[in-house]
Amino acid sequence: MKRIELAGTKVRAGTVLSYAGELKWKCSCGRCGGVFLIHGKAIREARNIPCGGCGVTHNTTHGNAKRENQSGAYKSWVSMLSRTRQNPKDRYYHLYTGRGIKVCERWLDFANFLSDMGDRPEGMQLDRIDTNGNYEPCNCRWVSSRQNNQNRRNNRFVTFHGERIVYAEAARRLGMTRQGLRARVIRSGSDVISD
Repeated sequence: MKRIELAGTKVRAGTVLSYAGELKWKCSCGRCGGVFLIHGKAIREARNIPCGGCGVTHNTTHGNAKRENQSGAYKSWVSMLSRTRQNPKDRYYHLYTGRGIKVCERWLDFANFLSDMGDRPEGMQLDRIDTNGNYEPCNCRWVSSRQNNQNRRNNRFVTFHGERIVYAEAARRLGMTRQGLRARVIRSGSDVISD
């Protein structure tokens, strides 16, 4: 029996993306950007098709999406998808979508993201190693808030004992404020500093 093509079909929660096998279809949520699987019969019968990323329960095998008990990795995944699917009118559009930052195809499925990254360690954040690169396994890691802040595009750097580090880290090591360090760099005319 020939399969009915459903890709592009609008459903209550978003759009059907592609066939996933075993009579199931991959759908994207129009609200949170999450991707979930749904049986083709449910789409054809126009049933209410919910999305787990928005807090509405749907059939899921990973168990990380339940509103009352979302895992850290799941929250980071939803946030990552949200940042890369912003509307051009969003005030942060220029930071991600506007610069062409994307999520790799593999990570549109949470199970793959979880398999590659593991659960988010306590107190850690998702970080792109190359801030101009995409969200993909070879460019992402779990880091502390401090490390994440030191890996921003707009950071200023100095060379301290042969190591290129951000102002904030150099000031911390020297026991001074960033403003004090900045004044010292301006006075010396060099971004190479020593004790």
